[in-house]
Amino acid sequence: RCPLSGDVVDAPGMVSPAMWPKLSFIAAPYCGCCGFPFEFSTDSSGALCGACLKQPPVYRHARAALVYDDTSRDLILGFKHGDQMHNVRAFLPWLKQAGRDVIDDADILIPVPLHRWRILKRRYNQSAIIAQHLARDIGRPVLLDVLLLISG
Repeated sequence: RCPLSGDVVDAPGMVSPAMWPKLSFIAAPYCGCCGFPFEFSTDSSGALCGACLKQPPVYRHARAALVYDDTSRDLILGFKHGDQMHNVRAFLPWLKQAGRDVIDDADILIPVPLHRWRILKRRYNQSAIIAQHLARDIGRPVLLDVLLLISG
């Protein structure tokens, strides 16, 4: 079933044809650092948004496949909190497309850890699930326990 509409689909995690046009995919032009979509065309593919110019992030690149809106929120929250882990099958091609420039340069994939209380509440780390599937799909290693969460 489609995780958004409940309609019958061909495979688990797939989105129904009725819901497909409601998804807002991020495409160029976007910020060369954080991936935030620009509302105007730029001459440079590496142009930065105002926030990244004002205070550069500690990372070099970030990408997202979808604009976070009413439709994508239901899909993402179902995955994060609703045990709809089969949604990762729909996410993979979107993530590979959105992050192709970053993925091509990656030697390994490292998911962001969850705070221990969140992992206890959710029972799984959604970024680790995505990293494992994506790593297998693109033929790169994944290191699940490299980063430590430091709380202040």
